[in-house]
Amino acid sequence: MVGSALRASGPHPDQDRLMIHHIYRQHLTTLAITGYPEHYPEVIGLVLILSEAGSLDPDVWLDLVNVLAKSGGRQDDLDLTSKSRLEEWTKKSLSFAASQTFMQLDDVRIKTAFLESRYSKITSIYFTRYFLAYKS
Repeated sequence: MVGSALRASGPHPDQDRLMIHHIYRQHLTTLAITGYPEHYPEVIGLVLILSEAGSLDPDVWLDLVNVLAKSGGRQDDLDLTSKSRLEEWTKKSLSFAASQTFMQLDDVRIKTAFLESRYSKITSIYFTRYFLAYKS
């Protein structure tokens, strides 16, 4: 249900869908941290599928990153937004990585390998589509 609603909103939700879109974004982040790590793979899988389809608001990723960072025992919020400057992203991300207590090193390795394999697959799909469209 959450995935369908986020897909219907698309990557750039219309003004008349913003309120319901925001509610589903909050619901998704609540699912991600409730009973962690049980729901985490489901949430990440959903977000990856919607990203692959090009039908996800990029701010949903930021919601997940911010809520996971906050639940990682930090006193200050990561609080990245799509309007943040690259320098701010870099500074906050490095600070978080150095001080987070949410994941152990093995957890980071497993999740990084999972995301890397999915990202490689997505990149390959888009590159193939682009290349085939360019050759036509």
